[in-house]
Amino acid sequence: MTARTDFADRLVELDVAQTRTRLAAALAAVKSHPGYAAGPRAATLQGAVGAVERALLLASRECIQRLDAALTEADRPPATLAEAHADIVAGLDADAPAPPVRRSPPPPPMRGPVPPRPRLPARP
Repeated sequence: MTARTDFADRLVELDVAQTRTRLAAALAAVKSHPGYAAGPRAATLQGAVGAVERALLLASRECIQRLDAALTEADRPPATLAEAHADIVAGLDADAPAPPVRRSPPPPPMRGPVPPRPRLPARP
């Protein structure tokens, strides 16, 4: 088994610190690969590193925003019962899906008898 495939082994068993260490080791291995700078597979390796770094950046930004919102909520002064109720109602209203937008009027109802459904010929 090569060193590159070992990075993906037993990932679900790792804790946070071990996962970070494994990710750093995998990135270092790809960047130090002889074909990373030049070669027929350089674009593939560089593209993989770029995609991972972009994904980490986006995930980090989202996590920072989530933590910031949690800190803001934790520092908020306690609300009165009426304010708490209003917050809950506002949250429930915010989660409600928007009503559908009708872009054209509904078709007019059919007038007259409904035409019969076509029938297949009888089996021989």
